[in-house]
Amino acid sequence: MNPEIRVRFAPSPTGYLHIGGARTALFNWLFARHHGGKFILRIEDTDRTRNTEEAMAAIYEGLQWLGLNWDEGPHVGGNFGPYLQSERTELYERHLKTLQDAGHIFEDQGALRFRSPREHVILDDLVCGKIDFDLTDPGTHPDMTIRRPDGSWIFHFVNVIDDLEMKISHGGRSQLPLPAWLVAERQSGEDRHRRDHSHFRSRSRRTQPCHVRSR
Repeated sequence: MNPEIRVRFAPSPTGYLHIGGARTALFNWLFARHHGGKFILRIEDTDRTRNTEEAMAAIYEGLQWLGLNWDEGPHVGGNFGPYLQSERTELYERHLKTLQDAGHIFEDQGALRFRSPREHVILDDLVCGKIDFDLTDPGTHPDMTIRRPDGSWIFHFVNVIDDLEMKISHGGRSQLPLPAWLVAERQSGEDRHRRDHSHFRSRSRRTQPCHVRSR
């Protein structure tokens, strides 16, 4: 068993588990089982207006029907909970303050946005090799909103914090706003351990193919 391998499936309870979500969960579950690691279920319930109890129940039932048991998460617990983002606000507030104190956050029409440094971000992708993201143009890579005017969190921000705090070693999914994600992670000052992030290709989406970062 390799306890350093920690992967997660982090759906939002805004609708039923669909084939794309099931595929992502399966790939992460297989990766964890192959390497003797842990498969974590985390519920990203930041969208207050769209979350439903029925959708959350459907996620649990769908994964159970598929036989994708989780090692940490709702109903089973773990050392890095709680596993619902709605219960982790204090943690997000602490990281937000760190970024604010460092001058990385500004207010825009009541929302909070992350000030992206205008530079190249280079990552090593386990599938595609070295990838260079050019963040110098704010027209193509605008500063990322991390908190809505009503105080609710944008998943781009809390997803990063949760991955850091839960010590996720690899992240497998079809796409992720990686440039902003990588910069936000680095600027958070949480460079405590080396992690790889694997992002599987989805040919059915208009997206950058796959990303895996290693630091």
